[in-house]
Amino acid sequence: MIDLDKQSGLPIILDGEIIKPKEGFELPAPAFRKLEDFSKVLKEGSELTGPEIAYSMFRGVVKDNDKDLFAKNNLRYDITVVLSGAIGDEFIKTVGHYHSIKGGTEVYYPEIYEVIYGCANYLFQKVEGGKVLDVKIIEAKEGDKVIIPPGYGHVTINPDAETLVMANITESNFKSVYEGFEKLNGACFYELGTGEWVNNENYENVFEPILIKAENAEDVFGVGNDIPLYTDFINDPEKYDFLANPEKYLEKFEGIYS
Repeated sequence: MIDLDKQSGLPIILDGEIIKPKEGFELPAPAFRKLEDFSKVLKEGSELTGPEIAYSMFRGVVKDNDKDLFAKNNLRYDITVVLSGAIGDEFIKTVGHYHSIKGGTEVYYPEIYEVIYGCANYLFQKVEGGKVLDVKIIEAKEGDKVIIPPGYGHVTINPDAETLVMANITESNFKSVYEGFEKLNGACFYELGTGEWVNNENYENVFEPILIKAENAEDVFGVGNDIPLYTDFINDPEKYDFLANPEKYLEKFEGIYS
C-alpha cells in the first residue's frame, strides 16, 4: 500500500489499482469506465482488448469540514484512477470529452488537473468540425498541475507501468460532452503501447505531435506545484475563481502555453 496523504492532501492510500480512505474519512462510490466504453474512441482496426475496468472516477471527494467551501465557490474535486497497460493498440486512456458552455456566456468551462501518483500525458485539442485548430500534449509527473483552457476537449493517457492517480477541480455543474470524440474515433493523436504517436486520419488535417513538459507551462494563476491541489484550494479558494467564471480570465488562459 502507498500512502498518498502528502501528495493529495487527503487521508487516502493506493492499494494496488484502487484507492481507499483511511479511518475517519469516506470516499464517494466510484463510477467506472469499462472496456466496452472504448468501442468508439480507439484507433481504427484496433481490437477491443484490455482490462474489464480501465479507470475509476470518484466525484465530489471532500472532507466534511470543507463541503461548504466547495459549494460556496461552485466547484467540485474529483479523483480518477487509471490503470497501466493497454487497450487494443494504445496505452490506457480516458475516453475523452469536451466541456459545456457556462450559462449566459459564450465561454466553455476550463478544468485543472494534478498528478497525485504516476505520470500522465494530457492531450487537449480545439476542433472545428473535423479540422484541428490547435492541439497540446502535456507531459506531467507527480505534483504537476495542468490546466485545460476553455474550448478544448481532452484525453488523459497513462504511459507508465504504474497506476495513475490524478485529481481535478472543475465547476460543480458543468457537463461532459463525449460526442465529438466518439464521432471521430478519439482524439487527433493516438499514443500506441510502443510510445509512438500516430495521427487519427478521421480528422481533416495533420499535426505533428509536440510534447510540452507541464513544468514549462506559465503558472498564470499561481497554482504552483509545491502544494497539493486540494490543500491549495482550501487555503486560497478565490485563486480558483477562473474555473467557475472563465469569462473573466480569457487573456490569462492564452498565456499558459504560448
